[in-house]
Amino acid sequence: MHTVNKAYTILKQEGYVKLDRRKGAVVAVDADRMKAIEDLTVQMRVILAEAVCRNISCKEIHEVMDQIFREFSCCNKEGGANDVV
Repeated sequence: MHTVNKAYTILKQEGYVKLDRRKGAVVAVDADRMKAIEDLTVQMRVILAEAVCRNISCKEIHEVMDQIFREFSCCNKEGGANDVV
């Protein structure tokens, strides 16, 4: 019993589960982040469609994205511009 409680405590501290007296342990999903990614996908689809219509290559789009990430200093964070191939 103590091992299970300790495991739940660690999972909660690391953000993997949420503990609720009524619901028990549930997997933590960052719904706000997922919604933001969905919204971003819709916006990016429009921007990329415009870029394709203007004959802007995938490589050029990646270069622009890399530059923008560098401007926001995201390069050193997980998922930053250094991850773009």
